[in-house]
Amino acid sequence: MGRPIRREPMADLPQILVVDAEEEHLQAVVRSLEGVGRVEAATSSEEAWALIQASDPDVVIADQALPGIPGIELLHRAAERDAHVGRILLTSFGDTQETVDAIDRHRVEAYLAKPCLPFQLRLTVESVLERTRLERDNARLFANLVNKNQELREAMASLRTAQKRVVDSERLGAIGRMIATIVHDFRGPLAVVASTAGELDRADLSREELAGLAAEIRDETARMSRMCSELLEVTRASGGPIQQRETDLAELVEDVMARFADEAGRAGVVVETRLAPDCRVLLDADRFRRALLNLAYNALEAMPEGGELRVTAERHEDGVRVGVRDTGTGIPAEIATRAFDPFVTHGKSRGTGLGLAVVKKVVEDHGARIRITKPEGGGTAFEIDLPRFLVC
Repeated sequence: MGRPIRREPMADLPQILVVDAEEEHLQAVVRSLEGVGRVEAATSSEEAWALIQASDPDVVIADQALPGIPGIELLHRAAERDAHVGRILLTSFGDTQETVDAIDRHRVEAYLAKPCLPFQLRLTVESVLERTRLERDNARLFANLVNKNQELREAMASLRTAQKRVVDSERLGAIGRMIATIVHDFRGPLAVVASTAGELDRADLSREELAGLAAEIRDETARMSRMCSELLEVTRASGGPIQQRETDLAELVEDVMARFADEAGRAGVVVETRLAPDCRVLLDADRFRRALLNLAYNALEAMPEGGELRVTAERHEDGVRVGVRDTGTGIPAEIATRAFDPFVTHGKSRGTGLGLAVVKKVVEDHGARIRITKPEGGGTAFEIDLPRFLVC
């Protein structure tokens, strides 16, 4: 058994292992492959297997008629160790059928009849080496992709965790702001009620004074009731489907304004309605009534010295438009863009800052739109566009 033939290593060339028991043919193959790759040689399967484990060749060229383990079996073992190693079988004339079977079973990729013609040997080896290079490059790219995907999954998991912390923190912050607002806003009317109740202890109160104190208590308790309704409506508006039924819009608006009339009168606000007759729409009447009441009270707070509130409902080709216009102080442009956000207020000493947020949620739940406009002559106008599919 001859010792393995080794050529000087060339770092930029692939590793080739040639296994042939015939020393003369082995050396001829090695000489033919000079310049194609870094060539190692062995004359037995055992010697070749040791080199395969030590050097991880890119291609193995094995004679079928090896002592011990046949060439096909050696190539098969090499492939089990490295799925991308190139495998070329050297055969004699009598090995043809066995070689064809090996190729069919994907145990070898090419075969050459002995003795090998140098140009044919080089072309075959170069072709197999190119396939091996492509397969290994693809395997590396796929492994990198798998690693990157894993890194991305881990990064996304970290991001989701961080986002959850931020959301939880913001939610707690919002709850804290809401609680602070509620406590602050309830202290005002509670102080008035307590003070008024103290006045009732006086024995010298006239009937007119008693009536005035009672009215003040009613106003402040009504104010607290409205704040409670707003808070409950935020919860209600954020969950559960709306219950739409055919509704007479004019009747609904008149009902809302009737509820509002006493407070409007005491505040010096004149209420006017201009409503299209026989205008029937699909609405969740309870929620839409609450939205209109919120707009009315928003207008009332914008007119501390009195004024006029006009509520309109008119048909147009795209549906129905409901308008709520006041002659109050108006909303600054920088506030108008945030007016529907929770806890946003301007120039008001009362309220939770949730009224307009509830209005917007109710309107959008109906598939409608609301916008703020600045009418000529001052004040503020809210316009709700109910689309045609809501009109009966």
